[in-house]
Amino acid sequence: MDTDAIAELKAVSEAGNIDALYSLIGKCGHVFEQFDGKSLVENPIHIAARNGHTHFALEVMRLKPSLALILNAQGHSPLHLAVQKGHNTTVLRLQEMNKDLVRVQGREGMTPLHCAAEKGNHQLLVAFLSANLESLTDVTIRKQTALHVALQNNMVDCVHVLLSVSWKKLLNWQDEDGNTPLHIATKYNQFQVVKKLIDRQVDINATNRENSTALGVSQELGNQEIKDLLLAFCAPSIPRVYSSVNNYMRISLNERLMDAAEAGNISMLYSLLEEEPYLLQYVDDIPFAETPLHVAIRFSHFHFAVEILKLKPSLCRRPNQEGLYPIHLATKNGHNCKILQRLLTVDGGDLVRLPWREDKTPLHLAAEQGDVHLLRMFLSACPLSILDVTIRNETALHITLKENKLDAFHCLLRQLRTALHEGSKEQEKKILNSKDEEGNTLLHIATRNNYPQVVRVLLNCGVKVNAKNSVGLTALDVAQDDSPKAIRQMLMKAKPSRASTSDDHHQDNNIQRSELSFVDRTVLSLMRYKRDMSMEVRSLLLVVSVLIATVVYEAALDPPTIKDDRAKNNNVSLLLNIMAMTNSSSNTHNYTVSFSNINGSRNSTTSSRIHALLGDTSYTTILFWTSNILALSSSVLTVFAILPSEYIHSVLFVPLYGFSLCYVVSTAFTGSLLWFVITLVLLKVLPGGLLYVYRVSFRFKPRTY
Repeated sequence: MDTDAIAELKAVSEAGNIDALYSLIGKCGHVFEQFDGKSLVENPIHIAARNGHTHFALEVMRLKPSLALILNAQGHSPLHLAVQKGHNTTVLRLQEMNKDLVRVQGREGMTPLHCAAEKGNHQLLVAFLSANLESLTDVTIRKQTALHVALQNNMVDCVHVLLSVSWKKLLNWQDEDGNTPLHIATKYNQFQVVKKLIDRQVDINATNRENSTALGVSQELGNQEIKDLLLAFCAPSIPRVYSSVNNYMRISLNERLMDAAEAGNISMLYSLLEEEPYLLQYVDDIPFAETPLHVAIRFSHFHFAVEILKLKPSLCRRPNQEGLYPIHLATKNGHNCKILQRLLTVDGGDLVRLPWREDKTPLHLAAEQGDVHLLRMFLSACPLSILDVTIRNETALHITLKENKLDAFHCLLRQLRTALHEGSKEQEKKILNSKDEEGNTLLHIATRNNYPQVVRVLLNCGVKVNAKNSVGLTALDVAQDDSPKAIRQMLMKAKPSRASTSDDHHQDNNIQRSELSFVDRTVLSLMRYKRDMSMEVRSLLLVVSVLIATVVYEAALDPPTIKDDRAKNNNVSLLLNIMAMTNSSSNTHNYTVSFSNINGSRNSTTSSRIHALLGDTSYTTILFWTSNILALSSSVLTVFAILPSEYIHSVLFVPLYGFSLCYVVSTAFTGSLLWFVITLVLLKVLPGGLLYVYRVSFRFKPRTY
């Protein structure tokens, strides 16, 4: 019966069938006792690990943990077998349940760490060292560390990982033949490793059992490049003595560095760097590890984090075992705004686009949290980050609507609509109509979640009302019967509703931040057109505008001849009389203008006044001055608008204003009083208009937070 049960258990293990396992346990409750206490016997965990049945192996290990420590007939534990077969998931899950499995010694004293180094699996190597750093000290029956094994098998990636965490005792460890890692790297012509070992200040003069140094090995093998490198550093040295008595020396430099980061102790940081100058470089070489920058951010030690960034900026691009970059960690903490501001100065703000788990960027995390301040900070540093999507094809706008973060949504929408970088207009249309993995646009989500004000704003933005999701439904189809009536009406009309109820008053206040007035939209369109304008087009428009202004100004100085020459004198005389009467005005408001000096007759006073005021009222004259004024003002506005920078605007504002003033004064001598007044008003309105446009455009400039 026991033999049959064991055979059936092995068959169940080969299949990885957990249900069949429990059926067997129901029949024979003591089936695992057949393996308990027996070594060099293959048990169910061996079979499951070799075949990659992760859940089956975990279930058996949960029921009988001791089976994971037993070696089979070939001298391998279940973890050894999983490493050899490349079942990384099984390996990681097993060592999560028992971190000491990494140190189980199998055939020839090889641990799973040695096996990973032999196979060149640097990902497992990092996981093992993160779980149990002391496993570095384990040696085989040949007194080889994992570093010796990786070097002998030319596994360069594993060598770099091991070098980054090994302390000097291990770097100078000698195997049974007396060879140090430097001897082995020299023997296998691994120049970069030799260079790195020298940088770590290993004992270059150490000799093996054949009394050969690494230099002697290079001379025997004829490795000239390595020989030259060793010759440059070789010198008589005092043998190094390593003691295992002092517990403090057993603690790796990396652990002490983490302690300094946790305490925010900058003095301790520099003490460690004096002891090991390449300490931060070794940390940087590990692909996935908790760096001192992560720890400093987690404990909000701003000055320590800044010091690390100054010494090793590349650490801001190193993820930990969870895949978290420092900027993601600071975003999740939320209160590290000063640290975030410093991180955003690295690489021109591109850190905002670093993807984390599920391709979520810091902008997506801020959108999930609804943190408006962080959203503005990130978009100010990197406007293009709003284009990034998660693995579910969600933009930050999708996330805010799904998470009911309406303030964050309106903040993002306004930033999107007021963006001025190249191609921003096309990108706005693309994002507003983008679909997630289910084919839902922003309009679908707003409709489904009953956000009438958001629907109104999106329709104002010109989103595609008839866009369909993956099941063929439009936003109107998504609208339920219990949806607000306003939503259905707006979708059916595809026009924004101007009506609002008292219940929506709070939402209206938020909506105003994402809606733009007609003037704002006009100015923004002009600014985007200006931003996308090439230098060739800009130069052409400037030349043409200046030519038009010059020709128009010349025409105003010498307009078509007025038949009645008295009009010119009347203009000047009437202007002088009005100015004189203004200075001597009385409370009766009964002014009389005498034109006796002009015509010599009281009967012609009224006609003279009209003629002096209007001058030549023929259609040709009216058409001339109207076109002249419009041409000059539009030319001046064009020159002002397409100048490349605000500094040039400020410099040229006074000359342009003076030019317009000269034009206005010239109309008093060449035209009539009517045109003089019109151009005088223009002189008042034109600079005000220019300044208003400048102020509106300034509102759309990126802020620095």
